[in-house]
This record gives sequence, C-alpha cells and structure tokens, in this order.
Amino acid sequence: MNVSRIKEVWGVLLLSGGWVSMLLSVVFYLFFWRVDNEPGAKAVPWLLWTAVSFCSLGGLAFLSGHILLILKKAWLWLGISWALNIALLVGAVTLAPILLLFMV
Repeated sequence: MNVSRIKEVWGVLLLSGGWVSMLLSVVFYLFFWRVDNEPGAKAVPWLLWTAVSFCSLGGLAFLSGHILLILKKAWLWLGISWALNIALLVGAVTLAPILLLFMV
C-alpha cells in the first residue's frame, strides 16, 4: 500500500470515528439529563463534560476526515465513509430502545 492510500484509509477512520464519538456524546448527555432531572439526586457533572468532550473531539475528527478526503479528491473513499456513517446511524437508532431501558 502506498502512502496516499494509507492517508485515505486514515481519513475514512477519522471521519467514521468522529461520527461514532458524536453519537456517543448523545448517549452520555441523555444519561446526564436523566440523572440531573431526578428529584433528590446529586448532579453528576462528569457526564456532561464527557458528552461535551466526545462531541467536540468527534466533530474535529469528523471535519478533519472530510478535509483530508476532499483535498485528496478521494471521492470513492468519501462515499464509502458516508455509507459506513449511515450504517452506524441506523445501528444507533436500532439500539435506542436499549438506551431507554437503561434510563428507566
């Protein structure tokens, strides 16, 4: 594998990893929201900071993966990464009922 192909694979991994990180930030924020709105429960600020950190770092990775693939003009790899992102989104939506069970 040449260096250009390795960079393109890293771009796909950055893009999809950032997307996963942003999806996880939603989970952590929902857990924070659930605990924060419970009467008599102590606030758990580390859940909020975890959600913000995952969203920030995931957004940066997502953006850097896009920039890398667009600058390389790797349209096939960009399409592959978006197909992977759609599959990850469908997987996250199908796991949403389990998240609701954890929040009850």
